[in-house]
Amino acid sequence: MSNLLVERELDFGKPNLDGVGIFYITFAIVWTLIVSIGLWLLWRNRRNAAIRIRSFTLTAAAVFALHVYFLCVITVYPENGLFKCGSEFWVMSIWLPFGIGLFQAANMRLLAYYEAQECLMLAEAHNRGKKRHQHTQRNTYEIWKSFDKLQRTYALIGLGLLVTVISTFIMFFGSRRFHRSYGFFGTHVPAAACRRGYEWLPGIIWQLLYSTVFGPYILLKTRHIHDTHYWAWQTRIAVISGAPATPLWVAFTYSDGPFVKQFTRWIPAAGWFIPCLLVMQSSLIFFPLLDARKGQKYNRRMSDRYSTETRKLTMPDNHKNRDLYSMAALEVQIAKNIEPLLRWSARKEFTAENIVFLKTVRDFKRKWQMATKKGPLDNEQSQEQYAEAALIYFTLVHPSTAMFNINIDSRTYNELTAYFADVQYEPLLEASSPKSENVVTPWSDGLFSTQSDEHNLLNDVDRKYPMPVTEITLSEMGTSAASTAGTADTSALKIPIGFSVDVFDRAYESVKYLVFTNTWTRFIDAADASSVADSEASGYTSSSSGPKSHFSLGN
Repeated sequence: MSNLLVERELDFGKPNLDGVGIFYITFAIVWTLIVSIGLWLLWRNRRNAAIRIRSFTLTAAAVFALHVYFLCVITVYPENGLFKCGSEFWVMSIWLPFGIGLFQAANMRLLAYYEAQECLMLAEAHNRGKKRHQHTQRNTYEIWKSFDKLQRTYALIGLGLLVTVISTFIMFFGSRRFHRSYGFFGTHVPAAACRRGYEWLPGIIWQLLYSTVFGPYILLKTRHIHDTHYWAWQTRIAVISGAPATPLWVAFTYSDGPFVKQFTRWIPAAGWFIPCLLVMQSSLIFFPLLDARKGQKYNRRMSDRYSTETRKLTMPDNHKNRDLYSMAALEVQIAKNIEPLLRWSARKEFTAENIVFLKTVRDFKRKWQMATKKGPLDNEQSQEQYAEAALIYFTLVHPSTAMFNINIDSRTYNELTAYFADVQYEPLLEASSPKSENVVTPWSDGLFSTQSDEHNLLNDVDRKYPMPVTEITLSEMGTSAASTAGTADTSALKIPIGFSVDVFDRAYESVKYLVFTNTWTRFIDAADASSVADSEASGYTSSSSGPKSHFSLGN
């Protein structure tokens, strides 16, 4: 016990198991348990939207990499001379940049996800999904231009790590600073002096780039994002907390001031990373868990409300207006004025795929019903409706082709898959390919091209944002091409038995319920007069106490 009271210092000699050393070891064990529990909770809730949009795999990898470095730093004092200079060199030069790179990739995911949701909302990439592979050779610049922000981030991190690994190998095996027996430059120095020198420069450069260039870039590009998932705040706190560590580490490593000498007796220069690592790991773990908890609260609240609605129509105190938070209000919104909900879900909740699906299925059924006013569909109209249904399936349901696929149960998904099992879908990168008999243009208004009165009932957004040219072919035909025209002959498509206007009904009801329990309440709570109109015109009002929500449910 007396050994715990002996004052020791970081002199790279014998291990320090005094009071300070025991504190560091205890803190490392406790924090490891906290991080492990946090990662387990994230894994347990990995299918929750709050964790899924952030990517559990990327988050866990970043947390793990940062935590390994945290353990290396916090145990430097108790290990003392056991933590060799060469080992620290490899950790600082390769492992730390790798962990920081994963961390910044997790932060960049926010911007990439936001921009993809914006693209989906504007319908510029609604039909693109996963791009068709080009068999023609592309140069490096074309490949780079085809990447999204997240892919470019991964590429830059990979390139940076490659350069760092090569330079680290050259510095370690070429310098005598780390070993007496071999090397072709430098001189061997004691353990304390080994932590200095130009050999550490490549790792320092990459860490400075991450903290002083890449981090501020993310802050600048995400400054306008204000989402309901706390994701923007998570990113800002994480990036800002990681900025001071590298400059302070460099300053305390290469300075000989009296304060620095006194400070580094018990804390290594790399100890400046410890508070930053704690905040960075906490932001990656606890913000998603907080978001998931909040989402579950909303879900339970709206599920109870929906159960009540199924037994009795919800009425406010004045018995004249129906509840704005009800399923009936959501249905009116979908039918008459879905665009505000679409914009909000894309920019605030990142669930635009759900609203786009409700909108496209709504319009699909409208077009079918309009076409059957004068009698049953003829063969050409049936082919067009089937092709349009296939496009909905491949762009919003199928996980391999949709940019963002809706979340439905396996039974519903398998039923839809059976209808389109013989259909091949490939979005084209180029819109100038030769015409083909087997191609359809998504969301074409060909069914009603001669009836202007019926055009007025179709959604304006479909015409304002024309979709990319896409091909739908029978999979067994083996050939495919694209058409630059607005119409195409789809007579080769074989319509399966049982296909009807109600093909998407089960999926529609499932997604509508998901929107009701997760999105609708948040949307109504956030609605204001600057973005929506007065709700009284539609006979709906908020039943909650406080100021009335101003929101249009139709004209």
